[in-house]
Amino acid sequence: MHLCTISCLIMGEQIGYFTEQGVFNLLQQLFEK
Repeated sequence: MHLCTISCLIMGEQIGYFTEQGVFNLLQQLFEK
């Protein structure tokens, strides 16, 4: 959430959303391994 908030403030809501999804996907891959 913090990353999304910072990204949204700096780059905009869409970029923040995609950044949050990217981080979430990376975490999922790590947990799957």
